[in-house]
This record gives sequence, structure tokens and C-alpha cells, in this order.
Amino acid sequence: MYYKSFLTAIVLTIFIASCQQKTHTASTYKIDKSLTAAATPLEKDLHAKLHNPTSYVYQAQDGRLYHVYYQTDPQDQRVLIETPQAWFSLPQRETWAKGAVYEAEAIRWEVQGDQAQFKTEDQTLLLQQRSPLVKNYANDDQQIKITTTLENRQQYVLLERKDADNLKLALESKTPYKSTYSNDSAIWIEKDYKALLIINGVQNCFELKD
Repeated sequence: MYYKSFLTAIVLTIFIASCQQKTHTASTYKIDKSLTAAATPLEKDLHAKLHNPTSYVYQAQDGRLYHVYYQTDPQDQRVLIETPQAWFSLPQRETWAKGAVYEAEAIRWEVQGDQAQFKTEDQTLLLQQRSPLVKNYANDDQQIKITTTLENRQQYVLLERKDADNLKLALESKTPYKSTYSNDSAIWIEKDYKALLIINGVQNCFELKD
């Protein structure tokens, strides 16, 4: 028990030192989740960044989810990645209009649009962005911006409308062709390229404009 605690302290000390570096040299860190307790201040900070609405969620072909946070500090642009087994931090190496490469040692994260490729020593994974996803709907009278997010494994949509309060609705049901979100006063239904908004019984139809 003492040896495990001592090992954890060493790992966290190295991790903190890496976080404090303001450099684009080959500073990277990896924390194996099996070595650390779940309630350390460092892990709470990582969890807060990786699980807030501004973070991203990608899904691998086997269904596993990868939480990703893009750090935009001009002096330390990097990506934080949470896999099912560990946390990683990689400095940015290259960027272009709709993509970037983050890399250190044998670990590489490359993002292009809503797709990502994650390379480690053992494997290469192709991932698809699942959150946030932004779509725009409209009818003759109004436009709605829809942002789909995944928060603590619950899917939501945020409806943003001009001259109206924003609405946040939780996923109620989903099929390959239809998704239904709701709260106490509103229902949002997406089906193919159309959507239906029901507020207090009043219905409005919309079409996808992207």
C-alpha cells in the first residue's frame, strides 16, 4: 500500500511539472487510471476540463468514447485526451484551417473536421466526433441553431433562437431515423432533414439548412 501511494505521488509530481511547462518541446504525460485514486485535485481538474460542455467527445468504431479538450493558451496549445485506460496530453505540432496535429514521442492525435486519428505504440484508431455537433434549421419565420452535446453520457440539444430564451432538452428516445428531445415545456423532434418544435402545444416545422 505504501509503495503504491509512493508511486502515485511520483507520477503526479511528474504530471504537474509537465502541466506547468509553457513550451512546445516534447513534453507529454500519461496517467494510467489504475495507478491513481479517483478524487485527487489533479484528477478533479482533468475531469472538469474533459467533461464540461466546451470539451469534445469522439467515438471509436467499437463504441468506446474518448473525451477531448483543446487547450488554446497561445503559449501552450495542446490537447488533453481521456481514453478508457489513461489520460494523455500532447503539444500541438501543426495546424491548418480545419485541422491540427498534436504529437509527442510515439503518441499522435490528428483531427480534421469532425474526424480524428489517434495513434499509440500499439494501435491506430479512427474516431468520429459526437459532441458538440451544430446544425441550423429554419422556416419562413425563424431560424434555430441546434447544438448537440454529450454530458455524463446523457445527450442534450441546446436550441438558440433570436428574441427568445434558449432551450436545453434531454434525449428522450432515438432510432436510426428519428430523435426526440424534451423538457417540461418543449419537445424537439428531428427526422431526416426536418424537425418539429412543440412548445406548450404549439407546433412549428423546420428544415435543415446546412
